[in-house]
Amino acid sequence: MNNKWNIGGVMKGQRKRLAAAVWLASDVLLSEIIARTPVDTGNLKGNNDRREINDLRVRVFNNTSYAPHVEFGTPAHEIRVKNAKVLTDGKKFFGKVVQHPGTRAQPFMRPGYRAAKKKVQSLFRKL
Repeated sequence: MNNKWNIGGVMKGQRKRLAAAVWLASDVLLSEIIARTPVDTGNLKGNNDRREINDLRVRVFNNTSYAPHVEFGTPAHEIRVKNAKVLTDGKKFFGKVVQHPGTRAQPFMRPGYRAAKKKVQSLFRKL
């Protein structure tokens, strides 16, 4: 039998086209996520990125430690002094412990995925 199939089950001649489509799909997804990322300083928006894992897999992610807190929000929580005598913002002094009310979710990854999904599905149907 002719070994024209690779381990992914895709004909060798088609693998390059599929790999290009995967990269294009990640571009569509990344663009949709960036368009929906909330902006304060621009750091969150500037840290949306992607990495090729292999020619048929691409990881799209945000490289900030606080991205999950923006995406999902945070519950009310206590903030305690670590290396100072009191908590301050430079203008007001708040004491050694404050109750943070939490933050509302500002999803950008999930809505970006939903917005990109139909475009990406259409792209793969054309292969």
